Amino acid sequence: MYDQPCGSDRARNKAAIGRRLRQIRSEMFGEHGGAELAERLELPFRTWFNYENGVTIPGEILLHFIEVTGTEAHWLFRGEGPKYQVQSSDALTDARLRE
Repeated sequence: MYDQPCGSDRARNKAAIGRRLRQIRSEMFGEHGGAELAERLELPFRTWFNYENGVTIPGEILLHFIEVTGTEAHWLFRGEGPKYQVQSSDALTDARLRE
């Protein structure tokens, strides 16, 4: 049977995902690009800020983030493997061109 992580493990996992979200946002949209990414995800900036700081993220927002940024889901959730999907260089280039 699957072991449920205890509360402190969940908190650590959420914080780690928040750090990885921030890392991707910073790489693609710049250090102060949270507002632009939030707009692309159709979210208020403050909501996005909360996600980067470990607030639980709804699945549909995670899926949209992965689609918009080309982030590899396994890397986002576990911090292992390639950071971006194969076509992500196009997504990264597109994001930088829009700046």
